[in-house]
Amino acid sequence: MLKKNLLSTIAAIAITVTSVQATNDYDLKTNMQLLNAELSTVRDGFITGDNKTIKEALKKFSENARDLLSNKEHIKSMLPKDVAYKANIAVNASKAIDKNVGIIEEMLNYRNTQSTSRKNKNAQEAFLAIERACFSCHSLVRDYGKK
Repeated sequence: MLKKNLLSTIAAIAITVTSVQATNDYDLKTNMQLLNAELSTVRDGFITGDNKTIKEALKKFSENARDLLSNKEHIKSMLPKDVAYKANIAVNASKAIDKNVGIIEEMLNYRNTQSTSRKNKNAQEAFLAIERACFSCHSLVRDYGKK
């Protein structure tokens, strides 16, 4: 079952990457789907204990999140006009993502085997903080419950 989920995630990433490269442009929905697929692969790596998968997917996720979310004017141009003024939320989410990606990378490279459970806990908490940053931005930008 896990192998099937991992293959589905990889296929989704491949399709999304192909469509993004084909347009050579940023489409918010397509790029968010790519980020979601990459973050899912990171999560799958945590679940299976596959540090190589985590590192590879995290690197792609981090680069794509930074490219997409770190420029306020770029975000404003992709958001619907009625919520474009909330673009700074995405920039703040990008900063939180960068910080927590750094924590995960540090924990994955930490070599003290006596602290393996603490290392894993810190990396997993940083992963959850990335998810919270995503949900926080989506909740505020989309104004859930108001429509």
